[in-house]
Amino acid sequence: MHPERKAFVAAGGNFWVYVHDFETGEELQCNKGHHGPVYGVRFTPGGNTYASGGDDGTIRIWTYAHGAEAGGDAAADDEGVTQ
Repeated sequence: MHPERKAFVAAGGNFWVYVHDFETGEELQCNKGHHGPVYGVRFTPGGNTYASGGDDGTIRIWTYAHGAEAGGDAAADDEGVTQ
């Protein structure tokens, strides 16, 4: 859950990490970078980034695009990390 309760992050067996609007459930972001199921996700206390941990043994840090940046306008690098 985002610290200001704006959004929540979720993931699962399809290797993708999703951010959804807390009020509407609308998908705000979708990121791929894990090479296995994702078991844990959490926003940082400041809410600017979130982390995910997966079966592939990696922990990934993602940038939370919000406001004008949300809705798929954020670019991803080679690893699928949103910039």
